[in-house]
Amino acid sequence: MNFFTSIVTSCKDITGKFRKVSAAANGIAVEDRHLMQQFGFASIPKAGSRILFLQHGNFTIAVATEGDDRPTLEEGESALYRNANHYIILKKDGSIAIKAPAGVDIDGDLRVKGDVSDSVGKLSGLRAKFNQHTHVGNLGAPTATPVPQDTGDADA
Repeated sequence: MNFFTSIVTSCKDITGKFRKVSAAANGIAVEDRHLMQQFGFASIPKAGSRILFLQHGNFTIAVATEGDDRPTLEEGESALYRNANHYIILKKDGSIAIKAPAGVDIDGDLRVKGDVSDSVGKLSGLRAKFNQHTHVGNLGAPTATPVPQDTGDADA
């Protein structure tokens, strides 16, 4: 089995199922080889990324990395990242760090056990202040506006 490193010249997604990578270095060019990636970590490496090829007979396996764009991690931490300023890090203390300069969209319900905080403070503090507020003067009791019932008769 041969091992050699190279520099990615292009990588393309083929039908959303796998990637084909081309690379060149030290006079060796490799074209359209399957790029294998760890489950849960999918990417299309940029041109200029380093790549390791493992070759056995007619089979060539490629594993790519982008060393300059990775976020800083401590021992025992894992990351899913696009670059050093756009990532999800599973921290060694059990927390998760997310940096998304364009924001985070959630499609579905959000359930939280614990406090919710922002740069001003905790949501529980805002709720406590809201619950303390009162209106000045007697506004009277709220009244209900009756809702007309549908009788099903279009001429009524």
